[in-house]
Amino acid sequence: MLERKISAHKEVLITLINRTLTEHFMVKKMKNTLLQIALDIVDLNRALELAKIAVENGADIIEAGTPLLQAYGICNVLPRLYEVVRDQALLLADLKIPDTGELSSRLAFEHHANIVSVLGCASTKTIADAIKMARRYNGQVIVDLICSTNVREDVKKALELGADYILIHTGLDQQASGVDVLSRVKALANLIPAGKLAVAGGIKVDNIENVLRYSPAIVIVGGAFYKASNPGEVVRKIKDIIHSYTPI
Repeated sequence: MLERKISAHKEVLITLINRTLTEHFMVKKMKNTLLQIALDIVDLNRALELAKIAVENGADIIEAGTPLLQAYGICNVLPRLYEVVRDQALLLADLKIPDTGELSSRLAFEHHANIVSVLGCASTKTIADAIKMARRYNGQVIVDLICSTNVREDVKKALELGADYILIHTGLDQQASGVDVLSRVKALANLIPAGKLAVAGGIKVDNIENVLRYSPAIVIVGGAFYKASNPGEVVRKIKDIIHSYTPI
């Protein structure tokens, strides 16, 4: 009985914290594109250092990357990152959920995630269950099109279910095979409302303006940040470009 009461109080507390943070960053999104920093590395201590650098230099969302979560697990990674991020940025768990949408997303939200990712090719039930959990915890869901073979149908499904964001994602293996992120964005951006559009894959200082012309809600930067000799400078430069960008 006591454990149930503690669990209920914990859920209420997480819900209230998520609501406050989400509302704050939703206001920011109305003014500018949000910058998400992806920590797609497998060294937890280095990830914590990089998260600190990112938030100190203005990142809006810190992503616990898929490799990091695979290496250390949800219950280890998210609480550790939360201790660094706190209320300075949103925390995203890049689970790329393919199944068990309710269980997977609940685990993430209970361990301080504000946003979880679900695959666009997942079943309607999987995506709907993740969104149900997001609403319960005042979190959000981003639907990732990285594995989608019928993008138009997956976007339609995600929008009908109420996904908060839809991600045009050119993955690392796709980039290595020569797929160009800007070509994919140009081809697909018209399918997604600007307020829900997120873009990831090969974004860096010298090409981000080409992405901003599509008015994304979120841009995601990974390798250009964590491989940089001065990652804080990368965040500052990209934030400056976002703030000064004027649509053509």
